[in-house]
Amino acid sequence: MPSFAHSKKKGDIGEKIFKEKFESTGCKVIMAKRGNFSSWDMVIMAPFGTFSLEAKYDEASEGTGNVCIEFECLCKSEAHIVGYAFPDGGTYIMEREKILNYAICYPKKRWVGYPRRPAALIPKQEFIKLHFVKPI
Repeated sequence: MPSFAHSKKKGDIGEKIFKEKFESTGCKVIMAKRGNFSSWDMVIMAPFGTFSLEAKYDEASEGTGNVCIEFECLCKSEAHIVGYAFPDGGTYIMEREKILNYAICYPKKRWVGYPRRPAALIPKQEFIKLHFVKPI
């Protein structure tokens, strides 16, 4: 079972990937303060608007073929957008409410992570084809 430190490290990887990706397109990125729980990971100031983002890095998807969508995390988040990054370099964004509602209704669920939390396991090829999931 992964430790909290391992889960935190994966979260940091996701944050770094999305920060660099948005900054490389000229967006201004404001990161949440470290050490405090924040209801989002970063705020993106783009030419088309400003939005908050919850960043995820799904390392296990490479071996399992599934994207893990944790309900509790997305329920607590107040981010407008969720970003998922994968070891193969793929990055995708979607509205938090849409992926949360989809995951809650998804039939394949497991207890994952540390501490153990319920999650939907969606095959990656199905996930990236969802109409509200956008590659970036």
